[in-house]
Amino acid sequence: MPGVGGIFGFFSKNGVPNNFIKVAAETLSLFGRDGYGIGYNEENGIVVKKYLDLKSFMESMSDLNISYAVIGLCRYAVYGRPAKNNTPPHIDCKGKITVVARGILQNQAQLIESLMKKGHLLEGKDLASVIVHYLEESLGTHGDMEGSVQKLYSELEGMYSALILDRSNNGYLISRGLCEYIGIGADNVAVCSEYDVLLEYSKNVKKIKDGVIAIRKTQVYPLLSEPQKIGAVRKKVPGGYEYFMEREMEEIPWVLEFQNIVQKSMYVELATKLIKNAGRVYMIGSGSSFNATLYGAYAINELSDVEPIAQNATEFIYFMLKRVRAGDVIIANSQSGKSSDVLRAVSKSRLRGALIVGVLNLLGSPLMFASNVYIPIAAGIENAIPATKTFVAQLYTFAKIALKLSECEGSGELMNINEALYKLPKLAEKVLEDSKIVAKKFAEYVSNVNSIFVLGRGISFPIALEGALKLKEVAQIHAEGIDAGEFRHGSKTLLGDNCPVIVMVPQAREDTYSLIDEIKDVSSILIVTCDTDPFADKFSRFIVKIPTIPELLAPILYILVLQRLALYLGIIKGRSIDQPPMLRKYVVLTR
Repeated sequence: MPGVGGIFGFFSKNGVPNNFIKVAAETLSLFGRDGYGIGYNEENGIVVKKYLDLKSFMESMSDLNISYAVIGLCRYAVYGRPAKNNTPPHIDCKGKITVVARGILQNQAQLIESLMKKGHLLEGKDLASVIVHYLEESLGTHGDMEGSVQKLYSELEGMYSALILDRSNNGYLISRGLCEYIGIGADNVAVCSEYDVLLEYSKNVKKIKDGVIAIRKTQVYPLLSEPQKIGAVRKKVPGGYEYFMEREMEEIPWVLEFQNIVQKSMYVELATKLIKNAGRVYMIGSGSSFNATLYGAYAINELSDVEPIAQNATEFIYFMLKRVRAGDVIIANSQSGKSSDVLRAVSKSRLRGALIVGVLNLLGSPLMFASNVYIPIAAGIENAIPATKTFVAQLYTFAKIALKLSECEGSGELMNINEALYKLPKLAEKVLEDSKIVAKKFAEYVSNVNSIFVLGRGISFPIALEGALKLKEVAQIHAEGIDAGEFRHGSKTLLGDNCPVIVMVPQAREDTYSLIDEIKDVSSILIVTCDTDPFADKFSRFIVKIPTIPELLAPILYILVLQRLALYLGIIKGRSIDQPPMLRKYVVLTR
């Protein structure tokens, strides 16, 4: 399911239908747009075709006549920017094996260096290039393809999947931390990262995760782990979903685990070194990315001696640009890496001598090239306009940066935060599941209102802003995120039956419950708090309790509840969930 590109393959005695390749590429291009490629055998050797745009790829598929087997992919760039040399399929030095792959390997840079020292010529930086030469090296020692593939699976750690084709048209599918699907027909075997593509060719669709299979003469042979039959359901969005936003929320726990491998410590350390040595540190972003940036500023300020200045990118050039000096650092946060407001602030700051630390999701974007150091959030392509998984990935990234900047990394508090950080993927999975019932009931209860307040305090204030933004985008109602303490200064007068309140309760909760006590008889309240809170039940029947973790990380779980609520409220109101009116995924021009 995770939307980090996709691989596909088809094996048949009756030839490969060109339509399968086109449908697979069209579907998988929703999740990978950084390169397209196929590989297949001809009499004189392995043929590889690569393209950087989908249109050219599709046009080239019309006249193909592949007699037996093909493998291919749509690439999401994780290691190595979008470029033909980084696009699979990749071939080994002897021209006997070709590989497509997606995901990430542990210690990928070290593996590349080791293979090059052994004389291998790697065409690109993509993990498929590493896998094909690693397999070639193993074959040179052992000579047995099946044994070498199993050895590769056991030795190469990471979160990845790979499809291998040899000169005899045998296929091998490796899955480690990623799901792949196999459709077994009467005279063919099809492989794809999205099962929707397979349903036209087979009713017998199976899933493999953490295993290896061989495909020989259109027969499937499990080598490690038995594929499991699934009840494949086709809906509007690949994977059995009605909305991309729904799918992308479900991907969040996986994204956090994936990010832990992708974000190499050397680059995070290089970024933090620039930040520590800076004159001033400015943090900018727009929309959801600014809300994540504001969280990052709170976290960095809390854990380190760095005093970041957070500013919306749109206003930065008017409010802060004149103060930027050589040696200052701009932390620019943009999931697309293309937002005009962010790029304009970055460009003008560079002219004044500032260094740029980019936090971004898409390699090859303008922000990547404008940055002195960049850190990928590695969330995969996000198709819904409302940001969900990319926002959470940004929060997670800023929490790591804050921890790296801490001057007392050995303290007990820091160790607790660091330990909790790496538990977040599992905790996020739990909160996404546990919040469903209450979020749906509250959405139904307030479905006729036209305005909602979202209250946070301290480091959860940016989450109040983001929660309100999600309600605006998805449910298309007026919502305002506000500091809980500031709420008493005017806004409280608007409360009533038609204006409910969502309150995120901090662990130092006395002041917040004093406010809740003042408003509990006036408005409906959804309380989001930790599972050790003994007071919530006295004030509302709508309560979501999250696992108790350090206060610094709690916002990463809070936002999951608010995203879930916005989704349900938008569905109840019949809104366009993935494509809200008048909005685009990123703003390209501001006048």
